[in-house]
Amino acid sequence: MGEIPALAPLAQRTLDGWHRFVGSPDRDLLASLLSEHIVFRSPFVQSPIPGREATLLVLTTVVQIFENFRYYRTFVAGSHDVALEFAANIGKWQLKGIDLITFNESGEMVEFEVMIRPIKALAALGEKMGNRIGPQLARLKEAAAASSRPAFDDAAGRSPPCARGGLVARIGRLVGPFWPSPGTLP
Repeated sequence: MGEIPALAPLAQRTLDGWHRFVGSPDRDLLASLLSEHIVFRSPFVQSPIPGREATLLVLTTVVQIFENFRYYRTFVAGSHDVALEFAANIGKWQLKGIDLITFNESGEMVEFEVMIRPIKALAALGEKMGNRIGPQLARLKEAAAASSRPAFDDAAGRSPPCARGGLVARIGRLVGPFWPSPGTLP
């Protein structure tokens, strides 16, 4: 059998901080654990949610909504990747989920992806989250999208046809995920 992977020391320190945050939701503690450029991947939407402010909003809200939240297994996938299996309740619904977290060399969280089942518990969570932070999260996502607009946009904020779904976008779908998708070009 192979060697059991361990988290890098800075990543482990951040993970320990994450567990402290979950135990007593402290926004400042959480902010210190997140990279400014973290990407949050929600089980509700296909597009990633970029940025520290949006991630802070989502995570500080969800810990208020979950009842009886507990982590019960940890899987280390390398020196900077961890999966945390959890269970919680939302009203009458019991749920299970996984948090997939990636850390940078400084130990900051740079990716945070959540998966939840069953669908009825996910729907209940989505409704509660939408009621609490829907408009505010939409504004943060719009601001992030506006700040990452390609440098070659015209004065009206439109990308050239090739970046809006023309030939370059069609080739990207054929070539694979390493090709930048429309709207993500530098």
